[in-house]
Amino acid sequence: YLRVPGRELWYAAKHSFELAFLVPFLVATVMAIRLRETPLYERLLGTLGHEYLAFTVALTVLAAGVWALVSLVGLVWRRHSASPWSQGIAWVAYSVVPLAFSGELGHQMGYLLHSARQIVPVLGPQVGGWAWTAFGWSGPPGVARFLQVVFLMTGAWATVYVGGRILERQGVAPGGWMRLSRYGLAGLLLAAYLVVFFYGA
Repeated sequence: YLRVPGRELWYAAKHSFELAFLVPFLVATVMAIRLRETPLYERLLGTLGHEYLAFTVALTVLAAGVWALVSLVGLVWRRHSASPWSQGIAWVAYSVVPLAFSGELGHQMGYLLHSARQIVPVLGPQVGGWAWTAFGWSGPPGVARFLQVVFLMTGAWATVYVGGRILERQGVAPGGWMRLSRYGLAGLLLAAYLVVFFYGA
């Protein structure tokens, strides 16, 4: 049968705390890069007066914030299982992987749309002149933003879904506080992504 993409996230025999430590940093890195294009970063840069210092501060604050959120939800999940605290954090971090992946795709969306146009000179002579309009057009400016929102919202939904599957796999009922914590985690991270992607755009 067809394997569900990302199935390893909840079927892993042991969730690595070391890998889990990396996931919040990946999320924070994309957020910090996108933050550089917002008025918030301009104010920070004006206050600190140095590009590298401003970016380091932004990355550190964002990484600490994401890590604190993951740790808090991990404590909630941990209370309903016999696993150690580090495993609770690892479960949460693994559930965030889809949203981290969606954030990276959203960040690269402009480049992906631009690169897609490069197939036109090769494909055009093979399929006829219609290829120039079908494949040589990246759409109005709003297309990239629309796709970014779609990717981010899909990633947030996938985070809720993967989190539920991980809890089920660990013998923890995914309802009640577990459901609320999953939706809260995905909602807060999605809101942060939307702010750094579109604030001041």
